[in-house]
Amino acid sequence: MFERILVTLDGSRFGARAIPYAVEVAKRFGGELLLLEVVPPTAVTLPTAMAPAEPMVNPEATRIIVQSAREQDKRNVARANRYLKKKQDEIAAAGVRAYAEILSVR
Repeated sequence: MFERILVTLDGSRFGARAIPYAVEVAKRFGGELLLLEVVPPTAVTLPTAMAPAEPMVNPEATRIIVQSAREQDKRNVARANRYLKKKQDEIAAAGVRAYAEILSVR
């Protein structure tokens, strides 16, 4: 009946509370779990001119801000990978097959 069960996670303890229930359903019906974490892009707010007569944003400052956001995105994806790997191992120890996917949007 339940071959694949999607479990969406966000890295929080609250989100992980769904895992034992999903494991139980997977065991009961011989299914497997797909763990999914969506990693949203880091929000970037660029400084803008206060008045139309002022010069626009410094291109170097913009480059630094955007680069910093990209680096933070990479750290967030790496954290999600570690988290999902840990959860996969816990689920495997319970006797259920689990796959993990990260959806990162930029």
